[in-house]
Amino acid sequence: MPFEKGRPKTGGRKTGTANKAVTELRQRLQAVVQTTLDELPETLAAMEATDRAKLLTALLPYVMPKLNSVELRAEQKEDEPKKGLPDWLGVARQKQTSYSTNN
Repeated sequence: MPFEKGRPKTGGRKTGTANKAVTELRQRLQAVVQTTLDELPETLAAMEATDRAKLLTALLPYVMPKLNSVELRAEQKEDEPKKGLPDWLGVARQKQTSYSTNN
C-alpha cells in the first residue's frame, strides 16, 4: 500500500514527546554546569589576574548582549530642500561639481 497524500499519521512518537537519550544528556549537562557555577568563586580567586580578566571577558557576552552600531543615512535629491536644518546654521545647498582634465 503506497503512501497516500492526506492520510492521517498512524504509529510513531506523539508530537512533543521528548527523546529519552537527549533528556538524560540534558540533565547530566545541567548538573555539570551547576557544579561548575557553584565552584566559580573559588576558581576565580585562585586564578592569576590576567587569566581571570580573560575568562570574565569571554563570559561577558553570555550575560550582557553586545551593542550593535547604528548607521544613519539620508539621501537627498538635488531639487529637494534641506529638511530639519535651520537657515541660521549656515548650511547652504551645494551642487556637486566634477572636474576632469584632458591631456
